[in-house]
Amino acid sequence: MNKDSYKYIAITDNSCGTEPIKEDFFYYINDAINEKGLYIGITFAHGENTSYGLSSAHIRKLIIEKCKNVKEAIEFFNKIPVSCPKNFFIADKNGDMVIVEHASGKNFKVIKPQNEILIKTNHYLDQELAKQDLILKTRPSNSTFVRYYELLRNINLIGVDKIKQKDITSLILNKKSYIFQNSPRTKTVWSLSMDMKNQKYDLYYKNKKKKIKI
Repeated sequence: MNKDSYKYIAITDNSCGTEPIKEDFFYYINDAINEKGLYIGITFAHGENTSYGLSSAHIRKLIIEKCKNVKEAIEFFNKIPVSCPKNFFIADKNGDMVIVEHASGKNFKVIKPQNEILIKTNHYLDQELAKQDLILKTRPSNSTFVRYYELLRNINLIGVDKIKQKDITSLILNKKSYIFQNSPRTKTVWSLSMDMKNQKYDLYYKNKKKKIKI
């Protein structure tokens, strides 16, 4: 154990086939929460540029081991280049949250909540980065836009001032919606419903709740 790093719990959707590579679970993390209450997770970015820098896996491990809040995490992105396009959702126990939309190197944009809502799927939200987004060219059947606007609509139907963690759980686990992906090609493996301020984290594997101790 590295005594100079914060402890954390992480999950991965790597090797979730019929023959999982178990050692991979300890290395490649998709979402993680550390002992200071900082969360970081990723979604795919369809950009074409690559650069010298840390891989998305390494930058996530570095941030979750060394940062205790969103501000410190953004400082790491200012200092350290990332080798490939990726999107990072970051939140802390103070209720601060941002999306770092990364196009590799040090080319990234920070997206903040609008009307207290922050949603990330698989397309760039920043207008400048959206110009180089290839998702409609390479994956025109991708459901990223449908999932984004369906979730946005449902949150507004409930009301931002009324929505609870249980409501978010119901929305992201609804198999009749586009939000929960359940097509032959793409399936939702892990789902997270989190109340960052109260440090309550609900984790689901293929729609079944899993118990974790933090």
